[in-house]
Amino acid sequence: MKQTILFFSAAVCAAVFSCPLFAQETGQSGDPPSAAGTKDNPGMGLLEQATEAKVQASTVMDLSQVIVLCQRAKKAGLDGENLKYCQQLQASTQLQRGLVFSQQVLTNPNPRTGEWKSIREKALADLDEAVAVISDQPAAYLRIAQLNLLPDGDKKRAKDALGKAVQAAKNDTDVQIQAVRLLASLETDLEEREKILAAEVKNGNPQILLLHAVTLLELKRTDAALETLQKLLEKESDNAELRERIVSMLMEAREFKAAETLINQFTEKGTDEQKSSMRIQKALLLSHLGKEEEAGKLLAEVLEKNPDRVEVFAGCSDVYLLLENYDQALQCVNRALELRPAFPLLMLQKFKVLVAAEKYSEAIPVIKELKTMSADENAGTLLEYQVLTAMKNYDAAVELAKKMREKEPEDQRWLSLHIAALAGQKKFTQAMELVEEQRKAEPNALNWLIVKVQLLGEQKKWDDAVQELETYLKANPDAKEINLVLIGTLFDKKDYAAAKERLKPLLAKEPKDLALLRLDSQLSIATASHAEAVKVLTDIIKADPKDSTSMNNLAWIYATCPVDSVRNAKLALELALKASELTRYRKAFILSTLAAAYAENGDFEKAKEWSKKSIDFAKKEKEKPEEAQKELMDNLQKEWNVYQQNKPYREIPEK
Repeated sequence: MKQTILFFSAAVCAAVFSCPLFAQETGQSGDPPSAAGTKDNPGMGLLEQATEAKVQASTVMDLSQVIVLCQRAKKAGLDGENLKYCQQLQASTQLQRGLVFSQQVLTNPNPRTGEWKSIREKALADLDEAVAVISDQPAAYLRIAQLNLLPDGDKKRAKDALGKAVQAAKNDTDVQIQAVRLLASLETDLEEREKILAAEVKNGNPQILLLHAVTLLELKRTDAALETLQKLLEKESDNAELRERIVSMLMEAREFKAAETLINQFTEKGTDEQKSSMRIQKALLLSHLGKEEEAGKLLAEVLEKNPDRVEVFAGCSDVYLLLENYDQALQCVNRALELRPAFPLLMLQKFKVLVAAEKYSEAIPVIKELKTMSADENAGTLLEYQVLTAMKNYDAAVELAKKMREKEPEDQRWLSLHIAALAGQKKFTQAMELVEEQRKAEPNALNWLIVKVQLLGEQKKWDDAVQELETYLKANPDAKEINLVLIGTLFDKKDYAAAKERLKPLLAKEPKDLALLRLDSQLSIATASHAEAVKVLTDIIKADPKDSTSMNNLAWIYATCPVDSVRNAKLALELALKASELTRYRKAFILSTLAAAYAENGDFEKAKEWSKKSIDFAKKEKEKPEEAQKELMDNLQKEWNVYQQNKPYREIPEK
C-alpha cells in the first residue's frame, strides 16, 4: 500500500527509505549479465543479486540496496561489458532514486525547517552521478536545476543544467518547455532572455512562441511581437482561449490598436459564446480608451443576449468594476452567483466590488463565507485585514494580526501587518520595538532596516532615518537597494541636492537603468533644472513609450515651466493626451496636466473641463495619506482658480 512520505520529521530517513516508488525509471541498464564466468569474477554474484533486486524493487530502500550491491560488485572486481553493465545499472537506479527524492523536495520544500536540504543534497548527488554515466536525461537535468533554484541553491549550476535539459529534450516537449521557460525567467537582461527564446521558437511550440512575444513586447519591439503572435494564431487557429489570452496580453501592454484589430477579427469567428466573450473584451478595450458610454452600451447588449450564462455576468462585472460602475458590477456578480451559488471565484469578485464601492460592512460576511470554502484560511484572513485597514479600524487590525502571529509564529507576514497596523494607530514606539526585536534576531535582513526607516519617515524623523541608512552604507557602500531607499528618504526630506549626489555614482555604473533615470528626472524637476529634466524624460520615453508618468512629467514642464524658452504648447498637449489615454482618463494628476496643456494652447474652456474632472477623480483617490491628499486637492484648486481667469498655469519652484 502506498504511504505518504513526511520528510520533515524526526523519522525523516526511515520515512524516505521505506517509501514506495512512483517515479518511472528512465535510464537504460542494458542486458543483464551472463552467469558464465562467476568463478573467475567474484563481483558477478553481487551483480546478479543487484539485477534481481532491481527487478523486485518497490521502495526507495530497495533502490538503495541495488546501489549498494552495484558498488560492492565493482569493488569485488568486474571488467569489460560486465563492468559497463554494472555502471549503467547503478546510474539508472540512482537516477530513479534521485527523481523520487527530488519530487518529494519540490512538492514540499518547507523553508522553516532544514531537513529538506539534506534530502535535496541526496537527490543532487544521485542525479549528478547518474547523468555522468547516462547523459541524455532531460528530466534529470531539469530536476537538478529546480533543486538548485530552491533557497540557498546554486543558480549557476541551475542555469548550466537547464541548458543541458534544453539540448537533451529535443523529443520531450514537456520537459523542453519547462526548461526553456525557467532558463528565460532566470535571465534578468531582457535582450539575453529574448535570445534564449528566439533560439527555441523555430520548433514552433505555442507556449514558447507566446513567451517570446511577451518578451518582445517588454522590449518595445511591437512589430516583431505582433508578427510572432500572428504565427501563433495561424498555428492555433481554433484555440479560442488562446485568442482571449493574446487580446488580454496586448491590452496589458497598452497595444490597444493591435488588440482592437484582433477583437474585430475574432468577433466574427467561433461559437455564439466565443463571440460574446470577445464583445466583453471589446468593452474592456473601450473602457481603457476612456469610451465609457460605448463600453456600457456594449455590455448591456451582451447581457441581454446571454441572460443565463455565468461567465458572461462574471466578465461584465469585471468591466463594470473597471468603469467604476459599482452598482452594475454588483448586480452582475450577484446574478452570476444566482446561477452558480457559493462559487469561490465569484464570491471573491463580489468582495472586490464591495471593497471598491466602500461597502465594507457588506464585505465582511462575504469574507466569512469565503473562509468556510477555502482550505487556505490565511487567504480569507488577509482579506479581512485589508477591509479593517481600509475602514481605518486599526484596533481590530492589530488584534487580528496578533492572533495570527500566535497561531503562525514563523510566518513573518503577520508581524509586518502587525507593525503596519500599529503605525496606523500612530503607536510608533510599539511598532519600533517589534522592528528592533526582529533586527536583533535577523541582523542581516535588510527588510527590517527598511521598515524602520519607513516608520521614521511616517514620523518625519528624516535625520534619524538618514543616519540609519548611512550607518549601514558605511559598511556596505555598494548596497543598491539601501542607496535607493536613502535617495528616496532625502527626496521626502526635500534635500534634493544631497539626493542628487547620492544618485550620481549609481547612474555612472548603470546609465541606462530606467528606474535610476526616473529618479534623476524627478530630482531635476524638484530643483527646477528644467533643461536637464526635459533631456532625461525624453530619453526615458524613447526607451519606454508606455511610461505615462514620465510622459505626464514632460508634458507638465512643457505646459507650465516659467522659462519661456522651455515651454512647448504643441508637445505638451500631444504628451498629455497620450498619458491620459494610457491611464484611461482616470488619473487626477494626469488630467491636471491635460488641463494645463489646453490652457497653454489658449483653450481655456477645455482647461476648465479637465481641471474639474481632475478634482472629481482626486476626491475618489482614498489610498493617499491624508496630508498628501490635502496637498493634492489644494494644488488642483489653485490650478482651477487660475483657469477661471483665462490664464495659463505656471509652476513656480519652491525656494
